[in-house]
Amino acid sequence: MSRGTFKKFYKLTSGPTPPQSDEETSSDTSESFSFSRSVPWDIMCAIIAHLDFETLQVMSLVAQDHHQECAKYLWRNFTISVGKGYQATEEAARKHIDHSAAALFSREHMKWLRGLDIYIGTPLGRENNPLVEASIQQISTLLQKATGLQQFDFSAYHHQHRFLHLFSTVSFAPNLSEFSSRFGSFRVGNALDMFWRTHPNLRSVEWDGHGELPTAHLPVLHTLRIQFGHQATILQGNPVRDLHIHALLDRDCSTLMENIRASPSQGTMVLLTATLCDNPASAFAYTIVLKHLPNLRNITLIHVTMPDKPDRDKALYVLSTLRRLEVVEWGASNFQLPEEEYDDVKDDFFRACSESCHHLRKATLHLYEDFPLVFVRESFHSPWVRKPYECH
Repeated sequence: MSRGTFKKFYKLTSGPTPPQSDEETSSDTSESFSFSRSVPWDIMCAIIAHLDFETLQVMSLVAQDHHQECAKYLWRNFTISVGKGYQATEEAARKHIDHSAAALFSREHMKWLRGLDIYIGTPLGRENNPLVEASIQQISTLLQKATGLQQFDFSAYHHQHRFLHLFSTVSFAPNLSEFSSRFGSFRVGNALDMFWRTHPNLRSVEWDGHGELPTAHLPVLHTLRIQFGHQATILQGNPVRDLHIHALLDRDCSTLMENIRASPSQGTMVLLTATLCDNPASAFAYTIVLKHLPNLRNITLIHVTMPDKPDRDKALYVLSTLRRLEVVEWGASNFQLPEEEYDDVKDDFFRACSESCHHLRKATLHLYEDFPLVFVRESFHSPWVRKPYECH
């Protein structure tokens, strides 16, 4: 940005005048580079709170008070990523971690940090290398100093056992409310027991990996995202409302329902999303799980292949019994029916759900390979209207 452009931007956005030296004041009293009082500071703070990242960077250069106010948002979320989308050398990966941590440690940026995303996608070196230990220690120190951290997204595809040891021995972020983790094919076991015990305020947990999730007392757990149905052990005793399962198999449905019954979730769950991966497809998940969740309001169930007519009728019948249902996304990602039967499946769906589900307002049907069909209605008595599909 040129000096002239900066002056014009500055004239429109500057706030109260901080103390200036006589030399600074006398050097250019007529220029727009002087502070304007046209915008009250409380309004300026409200404006800053809604600026995009690039504009915040410019605003932080206006004056010291602007710099401090912008820092609250510039440093609210921070990412340390090595080996994501590119191949990094071990030395470059370690330097990136060290430099990122140093940037947070300087100028009291840590006090603004609320969200942290760490991605370790490349090795940092041999396990017995002291430089590797030094970089991991940097992350440990960062976590301990991030006392205001609320969201933590951690992915490690190397040195998993070392990071798990860190989580099991270091206490950090007592007010953490959202935790996402990815450890690749590494089986975690009970390595995170201490982590669960020391973070009772977790409201959202995402577990993208193999192995079981242990039981844990998380009294305010609201959202759970897991890879497989058998990982739902953590549901026990916790009031989960939103459950997302990346891949649900028929053989896991009974275990999933047992865990749901061992928690308040059977009565509180309002959202369920799952990809049903059995081929050939069946209605097992509907009769074993959905049938016993009467308060569901939002469902996304996508089969890998569409069930045949008898199983499809069973599945749609269970959907029709969910009287509180408001939004449903249903169908198959790999549709294999003849084209002339597409309309029959659509008609079967609306015949089953339109009259029975009085609160249903939006239905997204995956009946074509190219794009889903979206239908909405304003009320129970209103007609269904086709809407364009919006990609998420």
